[in-house]
Amino acid sequence: DAYFRILHVNSYSYIPLNRDEHVASYIDNKIFFLGGETDTQDLTNDFFFLDVSIPFNTSSLPMYDLNSITQIPYNRRASSVVCETMNDTIFVWGGDLCLNCSSPLMFAFNTTAKVWNAANDKGIKPSRRRFSSVVCDKNAKIYILDGTFDQIVGNITTYNYSNELDIFDTLQLTWSRGSNLNAPVPHDVGTATLLPNGMIVYIGGSNAYGQYLGLTQNTTGASPTARGFHTAVLTRQGHIVVYGGWFYNGTGSSRSNRIIMLNVNDSNNYVWVSSFTPPSVLSTTFQPVAYTSSTESNTDNKNNIVIIGIVVGAVSIITISGAIFLFYRRYKDRKDINVIPSDDAFKRSKNFIRSDDVFKR
Repeated sequence: DAYFRILHVNSYSYIPLNRDEHVASYIDNKIFFLGGETDTQDLTNDFFFLDVSIPFNTSSLPMYDLNSITQIPYNRRASSVVCETMNDTIFVWGGDLCLNCSSPLMFAFNTTAKVWNAANDKGIKPSRRRFSSVVCDKNAKIYILDGTFDQIVGNITTYNYSNELDIFDTLQLTWSRGSNLNAPVPHDVGTATLLPNGMIVYIGGSNAYGQYLGLTQNTTGASPTARGFHTAVLTRQGHIVVYGGWFYNGTGSSRSNRIIMLNVNDSNNYVWVSSFTPPSVLSTTFQPVAYTSSTESNTDNKNNIVIIGIVVGAVSIITISGAIFLFYRRYKDRKDINVIPSDDAFKRSKNFIRSDDVFKR
């Protein structure tokens, strides 16, 4: 894209902030990051990308600011996905957008036209949820699993976990309900990444008991600490790029500005790495890449309980496979959660509304 090439040459690299509750999507060797929450703002419309067409190290990132090219909705706690058949469009689902949550459930950003649009959807519409796991298959159908929602009865608001499976047809713009048989335990704030072989890799998240769900599958390399509220995007070269979120630092939880990467080229050996070198000739399938082990390591293994389980199911052509979860106590406070005591260091402002107009900057 000529515009992004000019931007790449003429702009300074963007320095990422400590961030969580944002979304990320991979298009044309760029990972686009949108919105989220920072140390100074509960709701943002930040828009920037990481260039993965060139070699880089996680200590020096080729990131570029896109705030000047378009007005994106203020958002946090949403989910995003790109479909193979519409690979210039980012779909953003759910989350917190505005005061009256009657705003559309699904937005779309076209990276060619640089325009945001609300999906004029129909069918069996789901309830608005936060932190859902979202993937899109080769038929351009988006599958939305789990997430959380508020239930208000009188003056009491409860925070509920869902394991509903909702399907959005991006070609027909219609909603339908799928089966959640053999679905993972209800959770939120994690990520789901669909691999070309039909496997879904779940990374992190939190369950109803206030525990982070850690690394998925058997991995080698220096494993990062378990986390939630991050994003995870699969590159064309077979790396899952994880950014931001909250992680355990050995004594408590911290918001991260780190990029960590999982090499999934070998289905029998997923490796945590810190360096990335794209092949000279790109293809739509995984290619071998140079890598070294990640330097962010788990410093508190003694407090982790390793649970090995297998979840097998079918969603259209998608197969959900099992994972190894590293569990530990979640310290991060949530809005309207009463069952888990809050740590004062992580209390959050409930007044995150910037405007009723979700596009107002």
